[in-house]
Amino acid sequence: KESSYPMVDMTSAFQTVLANTDSPKGKITLPLSSVLGHILATDVFSSCEIPPFPASIMDGYAVHSCDLPGELPVIIDINAGGTVPESFELPLKNVARIMTGAPVPKGADAVVKVEDTLLLPNGNVQFPKSITPGKFIRKIGSDLSNGQLVLPAGERLGPAEVGLLATCGIDSVQVYKPVKVGILSTGDELVAVDGGQLGTGQIRDSNRPMLIAAVKYYLNIHGEVGDNEVVDLGIAKDTEPGQIESRFQDAIHKHKCDVILTTGGVSMGELDLVKPLLEKIGQVHFGRIHMKPGKPTTFATVERDGSKVLVFGLPGNPVSALVTFQLLVIPTIKKLSGVKGGQNQENWFFPQVRVVLGHDFNLDRVRPEYHRANVRFVENGEQNGVGGYYEARSTGEQRSSRLLSFRTANALLILPVAQE
Repeated sequence: KESSYPMVDMTSAFQTVLANTDSPKGKITLPLSSVLGHILATDVFSSCEIPPFPASIMDGYAVHSCDLPGELPVIIDINAGGTVPESFELPLKNVARIMTGAPVPKGADAVVKVEDTLLLPNGNVQFPKSITPGKFIRKIGSDLSNGQLVLPAGERLGPAEVGLLATCGIDSVQVYKPVKVGILSTGDELVAVDGGQLGTGQIRDSNRPMLIAAVKYYLNIHGEVGDNEVVDLGIAKDTEPGQIESRFQDAIHKHKCDVILTTGGVSMGELDLVKPLLEKIGQVHFGRIHMKPGKPTTFATVERDGSKVLVFGLPGNPVSALVTFQLLVIPTIKKLSGVKGGQNQENWFFPQVRVVLGHDFNLDRVRPEYHRANVRFVENGEQNGVGGYYEARSTGEQRSSRLLSFRTANALLILPVAQE
């Protein structure tokens, strides 16, 4: 039996998926305390100069540089958060004791750190060395100028970005709405992890918990695109008429999912019902990819209120499902969340590096393989004249059912087809 779907290469699959991925679904305003991980929806500009006054970079003494070296009296103490009278100007041949972050008084043109001074018994301070004007002073606006672009739209809000917003006194921002992802397992053989004892021919449904965790781990916790909502669509039985379609309709119209992930039902068996259903309710853009594992991976779109719901029919084997999730679904959700792709769309994909193989690998004769591997940097080695290099080693048996091959993996090794 021959599949009616032509085999597409991975590059074509990427392009097809991203071409059918719409712009972000909308904007919401969140308080600063809730924005971590979200994608900024509007440019943010500074509305003031940072720092707003000349600030000391060190604990020490504000001085006239022309007075050094020499012995000088301290006539004022200036603490961070303290104020200096508007009319005060540091006289020549006098110094001000100053703390880090405190405003430098008028007249002073440098700060000498306390380690480079000697406090004398009479209370004066000995400055043994000269100093360059401007030393250890942050000028007004040297960190941020008024009107400067602080954060562009499409930026992920991490800890540093939250700190920048707080620095500018911004207590709420507009971010793109999180993506809603529905996850459905299909198959009569599947039993939920809390579904009691297994019967003959039954197995636990590992794909659904795995993909729910994958959305949270790869996209929410680590990184990338905010607090995405996951809808657990449960298990749909192959032999119960209409159950798969009913779950799809719920995901599309009741739950309003932006992305739907299914596992199983996309191969060529009599009960592989997902592809025919997607042909019925939407448009299948591809039904096979030239890759290993993950060949039966299917991508379709379904119209809802003038926009596209993206559907990924992932293979039933857990390794295949997780590999194709990483390669296709993560970039899609990033784009849909408002992450800017960058010059070559690199921001949507995992980074790629060249590696040296730590041992021999067998190549598949038909399809390029995404081999689960562990990559480490080898220091002080000599490989092609370079003092350090990345080395890749297999995680072992690569069967698409063997999820253990992912346990110690930190990379997918792209292996080409074997040459005859």
